[in-house]
Amino acid sequence: MRPTKTQIKKQIENLKKIKPRVRRTSFFGDDHWAAIEAQITVLERGTSTDEIDETFDTMNVHDAACDARKWLDGEELDEGADLVDGWKELIVK
Repeated sequence: MRPTKTQIKKQIENLKKIKPRVRRTSFFGDDHWAAIEAQITVLERGTSTDEIDETFDTMNVHDAACDARKWLDGEELDEGADLVDGWKELIVK
C-alpha cells in the first residue's frame, strides 16, 4: 500500500532528524549522509526509477534512493517498516 502524503512528510522529518546521528561514512568510504539526502530528495520530488538511475551514480547513494522509491511504491523494505529503520544500526552513540 502506497504511503499517504502525511506518512511521506513524517518519513522526511524522521530522516532529517536521524541524519546527524548516523555515522558520516562507512569503513569503505561510502557517504551515508549523501545516501540519506538522496532518500529525502526522492520522497520530496517523487523521483522516478529512471531519474534515480540518471542522477545517483555512487552505488550506496543509488541503492538508498531506490529504497526510497520502493517505499513510495508501497513495497516492503528489507530493513524494516520504513527508511529510518535501515539507518538505526549506524547511529553513533
